[in-house]
Amino acid sequence: MQTLNFNVDEYGDILYEFSEFSDRELVEFIQNIEDIAEIPSAIRELQKRDNNYAIRLSKNILEANSGDKYLQAGIISIIFDCDKKYVLDFLKNNMERLDVYLFAEIIECITIECFQPFGLTMPEELLRDLVKRYNLYNEKEKALIIEKFNWFVNSYENKI
Repeated sequence: MQTLNFNVDEYGDILYEFSEFSDRELVEFIQNIEDIAEIPSAIRELQKRDNNYAIRLSKNILEANSGDKYLQAGIISIIFDCDKKYVLDFLKNNMERLDVYLFAEIIECITIECFQPFGLTMPEELLRDLVKRYNLYNEKEKALIIEKFNWFVNSYENKI
């Protein structure tokens, strides 16, 4: 791998210049899962070049449960933007194992979708299952995502 282009911000955090990465460098960066916080940005850059491959890599990360809960949450909206059915199927098959952060990102995606003029109609059973899943989180977890959850409930109040 070539020397990667990056800058360092005032806090000492590395800021990668993904637009200057080759396709191969981007793929290696994503697959190595070393700098987890930057992987969603790398995937978004790869999407500009090869959307299908970027989504396939994202799905592989999600299915393999790679990285950490923040990475999982960070890539779910990328996948949802391109393949809503995949995310809904993933949700149905993994509802009981959803980390609260991943759950929060999924309900945010679903809530945004309800405001799209040609958005996907969400099955009412799925919406009710999401409410049930939320109720299984402990109070500390619920408190972390209460604003997103309330927005979700208010947006779908006639279907839940």
